[in-house]
Amino acid sequence: MLSKISVLDSKIDLLDTQIDSSCAPTPISSATTITASGPYCLAQDIQGTITINADKVTLDLNCFEISNASYGVVITNDHSDVTIKNGTIGGGSTTSQVGISVASGCARISIKNVTIVDCELVALDFSGSASSSIETIDIVNSCIENSGIGLQTDNVLSGLIKYCCISQNITGIFLNKSEKIVIGECSSFSNERAGFELKLSSNNRFNGCRAFDNGEIGSDNAFGFIASDGSNNTFQNCHVQNTKTNATSGSKMAAGFALIGTEQKSVIADCSCKKTQAVSGGSSQAKIFGIYIAGTAQKCVVRNALISGTTGGAGGIGCEADGSANLIISNIGYENDTNFGTGVTNVHSSGLAVDPKALDNLFFPPL
Repeated sequence: MLSKISVLDSKIDLLDTQIDSSCAPTPISSATTITASGPYCLAQDIQGTITINADKVTLDLNCFEISNASYGVVITNDHSDVTIKNGTIGGGSTTSQVGISVASGCARISIKNVTIVDCELVALDFSGSASSSIETIDIVNSCIENSGIGLQTDNVLSGLIKYCCISQNITGIFLNKSEKIVIGECSSFSNERAGFELKLSSNNRFNGCRAFDNGEIGSDNAFGFIASDGSNNTFQNCHVQNTKTNATSGSKMAAGFALIGTEQKSVIADCSCKKTQAVSGGSSQAKIFGIYIAGTAQKCVVRNALISGTTGGAGGIGCEADGSANLIISNIGYENDTNFGTGVTNVHSSGLAVDPKALDNLFFPPL
């Protein structure tokens, strides 16, 4: 006669089997369309596109690779709670256009521990629209390289991008018409135009990000960080080094940080910039800046270090402001062709009485 313990053990084993069966991910061995919620995993490297047309999907790449596809993974319109993790997308003999494409109306999309490479257009593309935005993205511990734009957001309304490495693209991270995105501890380097770029975007915060060795390839502008035509963006504890242009035209520039166009009420604080240069020799008339701010729009530049070699072109300037009503205070310039331009007194250019104790809160937007 079986003991009560033996009977109990057999029932537990049966229950474990039932639980394992119901929770096991569905294996994927070829290009497919996912139409039901649940966990999925790659069983091998595959060639072709995986389309996700359902809510509440987790796609575990399981350390395998999706390659030889114009689009690696596509999340179709109006889906939510989708996670893609743990593997590689891109590469192969077929040129990839987009690594991961997220369509308008999606929400709560997570990308974790994913490497995306060799995409001709965009490696990671969030394509919201004015009438159907994307809400809440979460991108962590991922690497993007050798693509047109590394990571692009269009009409994304909130999100977190953290601990990511972006390199050898035209632009590393590009936020367009997006807001309330926090970018933390990301590195963007060896990109042709810019490490980080914002256009028509507001209330975004960059903290602890690094932009190294951007520019030089092609006779064009080069930037570590650039924001244009938006508002209330914050760059804090960010660092730029070796931003270069080989342009010779006086209409071109290289800048570690640039706030241009109608950008307003944005902040650069506690950052550093080293070695912004023209590299095309004495013939270059390109403009070279550590920090460049344009227009009358209440921008704030405070407690930044602009050091060691803002040189070349028409003459390197550590910090320059074209316009008035900007607050520029407590910055340090060292070993630049010119430390501070004519639009900067390094006290403030706003003409306003400023309490130094209030500087930490000045124009920092709540998120």
